[in-house]
Amino acid sequence: LNEWHWASNCFHDHVVQFAVLHRSELISMPGGEHSHREYQLHDQFRQQLEGFVQSFLEHHGSNLEALEAALQEAKACDDLCTRMSSEVVSEELLSLLEYEAFHRTMLQALADEGNRGTLPDALPTLHAFAEADLPEARQVVQESMKQKAEEAELYSALPAGYCQSGYQVPPAVSEQGT
Repeated sequence: LNEWHWASNCFHDHVVQFAVLHRSELISMPGGEHSHREYQLHDQFRQQLEGFVQSFLEHHGSNLEALEAALQEAKACDDLCTRMSSEVVSEELLSLLEYEAFHRTMLQALADEGNRGTLPDALPTLHAFAEADLPEARQVVQESMKQKAEEAELYSALPAGYCQSGYQVPPAVSEQGT
């Protein structure tokens, strides 16, 4: 389950696609508060997520009871990496089942994926949510802009020859062999 979760980008792609798909519906709701319709939309997402997990388990010849037992076993594991990874995956999956955690994850996923440039509709959707006064959207936009500015400042301070990952690019060898 852990590997599948990480390979699935922690479901960020699904969360972002869901937000983009329902963008017009979400921005047409009264601003400043969560609406009953948003809860209904979240229920659709929750059902999709539960379906993904169920399909994963069926594909591996397993069921929810076996998953629960495996997660309990991982909690008691002596290997810190296994224990912590399973805990993070469990918490992330369970949090997406709760509306408020899903809402915050949706906004943050739009910011993250939009800033990476991996999903082109992510940032425009987040900004549309902020303009429509969707709860917490403006805060996420402000935090995202601040983080992006801090990263730009950090990377601009790197010496020439370093790329953003911190890897030093080897100097070019001249054609004359000097």
